[in-house]
Amino acid sequence: MAGVLVQLIPASLVDPIAVAIAVASLAILIRFPIHTTWLVLAGAGVGLLKGIGG
Repeated sequence: MAGVLVQLIPASLVDPIAVAIAVASLAILIRFPIHTTWLVLAGAGVGLLKGIGG
């Protein structure tokens, strides 16, 4: 799994918004006991809003 993670990082973190989502998600996972499904949905929502906004 770590090998796949290393392969996916360059393809996933392609702009500052994606990096911010990744850092925020990691911080939330470390600090709060939240299910990862909510983080995926929140990231998708931010991505959709970014696409709509420009």
